[in-house]
Amino acid sequence: MEWDRREDGDLQLAIVRGFEIAVADSEALAVRIEFAEVQEQLSGAMAPSSKQLVMTPAMAEALGAMLLEQARMAPPEEQT
Repeated sequence: MEWDRREDGDLQLAIVRGFEIAVADSEALAVRIEFAEVQEQLSGAMAPSSKQLVMTPAMAEALGAMLLEQARMAPPEEQT
């Protein structure tokens, strides 16, 4: 898999603003992810972008396991 990159070589990323999960049937799971790609979306002046993805339960389980593993390895957030 190849990551999208900006012209300067850094990763092209968007900030997740929210998500919802729906079970389509016993063979599929759908997730809607809302994200901000530009400053206006971060400030709320513009609606967030979104994608709706569908995957098998096995793929959802693998994704969940990978997210949990990486989240546990991340440094703790600072309390303000």
